[in-house]
Amino acid sequence: MHRLHSMMNNAGSCFSKNLLTILSIFVLLVCVQTELHAQKKWLSKSQVQYTIEDARTVMEKDPERAVIILNEIINTGKQKDLVKSQAYELLGDINVQNNLYTQSIDRYQRALELLKSYKLRTEKATLYAKIANSYLKISPSESKEYFRACMELAAPTAAKLCHEGLGDALVAEDSLQQALTIFDALEQEHGKADPDGLSRIQAKKANVFALQKRIPLAINSLEQSQMNFDPSQNRSNKSIKIATDNIVYNQNSVQDEIQLRSSNIKSYGANKEYVAEESIQLANAYVKSGKSDLALLELRELKPTVVDLSEDIKADYFKKSAEVFTLQGDYKSALENFEQYEISRNKVLDEKEEALNSRLRINDLQSFVDLSEKDNVIKEDRNTYDQKISKSQHWIIYLLISLLLGTLLATFLIYRNVQAKQKANRLLELRSLRSEMNPHFIFNALGSVNEYIAVKNPRMANRFLSDFSTLMRSAMEMNKKDLIPLQEELAFSELYLKLEHARWEEQFDFEVDWDAASFEQSWNIPPLLVQPYIENAIWHGLRYKKSKGHLLFQVKPSKDRIRIIIEDNGIGRKQSKALKTNNQKLYASTGLKNTKKRAALINALYEKQISIHIEDTFPQEEDTGTRVTIELSL
Repeated sequence: MHRLHSMMNNAGSCFSKNLLTILSIFVLLVCVQTELHAQKKWLSKSQVQYTIEDARTVMEKDPERAVIILNEIINTGKQKDLVKSQAYELLGDINVQNNLYTQSIDRYQRALELLKSYKLRTEKATLYAKIANSYLKISPSESKEYFRACMELAAPTAAKLCHEGLGDALVAEDSLQQALTIFDALEQEHGKADPDGLSRIQAKKANVFALQKRIPLAINSLEQSQMNFDPSQNRSNKSIKIATDNIVYNQNSVQDEIQLRSSNIKSYGANKEYVAEESIQLANAYVKSGKSDLALLELRELKPTVVDLSEDIKADYFKKSAEVFTLQGDYKSALENFEQYEISRNKVLDEKEEALNSRLRINDLQSFVDLSEKDNVIKEDRNTYDQKISKSQHWIIYLLISLLLGTLLATFLIYRNVQAKQKANRLLELRSLRSEMNPHFIFNALGSVNEYIAVKNPRMANRFLSDFSTLMRSAMEMNKKDLIPLQEELAFSELYLKLEHARWEEQFDFEVDWDAASFEQSWNIPPLLVQPYIENAIWHGLRYKKSKGHLLFQVKPSKDRIRIIIEDNGIGRKQSKALKTNNQKLYASTGLKNTKKRAALINALYEKQISIHIEDTFPQEEDTGTRVTIELSL
């Protein structure tokens, strides 16, 4: 970057000294090159080699290839808005397929924007429904307006699905009575003409009743749903499973659970996946009731079919089998099943890792789609400029006199342009560093999620994931900005600290000392400036402390400065460095390294003074601890 700045400054200096020579060469070259450039421009136009159907064909098995095809469609040639809209819609579908709901919303909204000038009610209604269903996964309250927009535009059948989605959003918001009113109306609309839809709505009613702890009504609705469910079609009805689990949870009776799950197994029929899941749950209920022999019988009947199902189900099956054999005193069989469980669990973890890597690659490819689209806009502007040059080339000779008279002005403009480019390059580097923070932060945070999953604590994992999703969304929003309000950065860092404490609560306590009421609304700082130091204090200081540690997160405002202190009594930098592996010693902390670079760039760009000082908290003690002091001018 410094070399580029130096070259640009030298270019400005040379131009001011040799302007006449440069202008002469420029005139000669323009006359020769203009016509050749015009011909080359038309010869270089690419033709679209792919269609939407090509991408749709491969999207399920090879989503990365589908994204590449859609990039070709979006950014090759002057596509009609309708074709681009279809491409963006399919990109949204790929994101949904890979559980990237924030990205899917962005793609669907782009597709909807491109249809603004078209009178395509059905297509627009479909996009509204897809946006709503994506929001339903991450922010149910925001999905409601899109479900309502879909209901206004869609045909009757699709409108019923959007009405049903609105009911799902209300359930997610815990507005159970409003949701029940919608499901009652939909139950009447579906009637016997649509048994699949009727079964689904009745199962959702059963779920609402279960959440309201109206168990008899819930069981009655579930039985009606099962009566209308046709298992011979091998269709899924996840609503039945959700309702069943909530009924079991709220009625808190093992015998009732055994009866309910036995009924479900009979109603699922040909749906092997549902039968297997319910059979494993039934075996678990038998174990809880002290009937391990019946649990073993249930698992033995299931064994011939479970081996053909997903690794998740296999892992649950073998784990439960190992438990039952242990209760029966058959330790050899228990060991064999536990070994099979380990194999299946490792495969599940491998699949999840590959899925995560695939999502990251798809994210990178989609960033390339956006960059390519911006490049095309720049190329179109450049082509327009070239055409103007081609049409007016015979005026260039006459302009030489004016250029000579404008030497001083040109020199000034070049100098100013060099300064502007230097600032732009700094901004580009700042944004590049900021974009690197997201993957680093996400990978570290996912480690905590993995810990909960590894110890088989689903309730804590779900609770952690809920807070973690809030943290991720905040991180994504914050990283779009160069500066954010101080309160927002501190609140984000405090939430991160609480999540890490939930994981390491036996290892350390923490103290938060700051008052938002004492801060000015206009105080802004770079995003993700504080969090890496909190992370470093926990992971490299407190985690290895033999006794329970303490972490202080303190903010001291003054008239024109803010001092942020992260202080721990952990093992200290020297001991932490000694504990690192040889591989870890080769790499500095990505978060801390990028934070220092970003602070330096912010200082240069915005004339702020950000200083970061790191020292030992207790230099005379064995556990020296670490104190990080961040000072910012406001």
